[in-house]
Amino acid sequence: MKIYSDKKPPDYFYHIQPRNKALTLVRFCENPIESENGWQYDEHTVEVMTRSNMDEYIRRHYTELKAEALRAPSMIEKISASLDYISMMAGIDIPTESGAENGWAQP
Repeated sequence: MKIYSDKKPPDYFYHIQPRNKALTLVRFCENPIESENGWQYDEHTVEVMTRSNMDEYIRRHYTELKAEALRAPSMIEKISASLDYISMMAGIDIPTESGAENGWAQP
C-alpha cells in the first residue's frame, strides 16, 4: 500500500491492536522517496502475537516477518475467503460468477 507522510518513515514500527490487545500490527516501510510534499513509501503489514519484548522479537525475526508481510493476502482476497467460509458453513451458494440473478447462481 502506498503511504504519504510528512516525515521519513523508519524501517518498521508497530502498535498493539486496540480491540485485541493479544495482537500487534507490525508495519514495514519500503522505498521511501522524498518529494516537495513530504515522503512517499510502500507499507506492508503483518499481525503477530503481542509480546513484552516486541522490539527485540521484531529485530530477531525481521526477515521472516517482512517476508510474511510481503506475501500477505490483499483485502479482497481476505473478504473472498471469508465469504467462501460463511457460505460453506451456512450451506448456501453465494454466486460470484457472471450470470447470477437475484442473488442466486443459475443452474
